[in-house]
Amino acid sequence: MSHYWDIGCRTCDTVFGFSDDHNHRDAEMHDLAVKAPLLAEIAEKVKAADLNTYWRIVLKDEWDRGCDDVLGWMLDHRGHDIEAIDEYGNYFDECSKTITCSECKTRHRCRLPVKHDPPCSPEK
Repeated sequence: MSHYWDIGCRTCDTVFGFSDDHNHRDAEMHDLAVKAPLLAEIAEKVKAADLNTYWRIVLKDEWDRGCDDVLGWMLDHRGHDIEAIDEYGNYFDECSKTITCSECKTRHRCRLPVKHDPPCSPEK
């Protein structure tokens, strides 16, 4: 079963949304999110170099697929809470189990860290 990943900004509640499929690439997207501050710094230096539109800095994956606007997104979200997010809205570092509120009986995702203690209650 497919499971696609992007990078998201929890601060702004936005997702970058790569145009290419990154199926089962949760660890790689998490690694990209961890490096967001460094990538924003690189983007800032590239912007300061005032390169004309002829030159572009492109971030490529292992299949040589390029994405030139991810650095600009990282710069726009510098200092924000960036993490890998899947196609279902689950962040890499969150439990994401579906739980039911004992008070209002609504269902939602657990946003606590992965392997939190105590664990989520079993569904009823």
